[in-house]
Amino acid sequence: MLAAPINPSDINRVQGVYPVRPPLPAAVAGYEGVAQVHAVGPAVTRPLSPGDWVIPSPPSFGTWQTYIVKPEDVWHKVRDDVPVEYAATVTVNPLTALRMLQDFVKLKPGDAVVQNGSTSIVGQCVIQLAKVQGIRTINIIRDR
Repeated sequence: MLAAPINPSDINRVQGVYPVRPPLPAAVAGYEGVAQVHAVGPAVTRPLSPGDWVIPSPPSFGTWQTYIVKPEDVWHKVRDDVPVEYAATVTVNPLTALRMLQDFVKLKPGDAVVQNGSTSIVGQCVIQLAKVQGIRTINIIRDR
């Protein structure tokens, strides 16, 4: 694993209060992240090579570890020319932002949304996705 973020859902999972619970006793936390392929077994049929960057999908099998061995169908190749922190969060944060913009109210170009915590990765994704859709944003940041 190159990077695996810590999200509130990860903390809830460690606390045992998140709806999706890992199998015990060998549970590892971490829903998302980006890894670099170290080796590929002889049965792998997809174009994966050592050095490739990959993300787990579906997320949630425990990315807070140094090495992970999983079947090829849970790994999806991603470009390695993006910042590692973006690649590590692509499976959760952009999709969260997209769902927030599309699932609750039908927004039209010219509409505005207000968000708190707009410096987070989700907040930044909301700003970018809204701009593409012609939606204005009012962004509140936390003074910490």
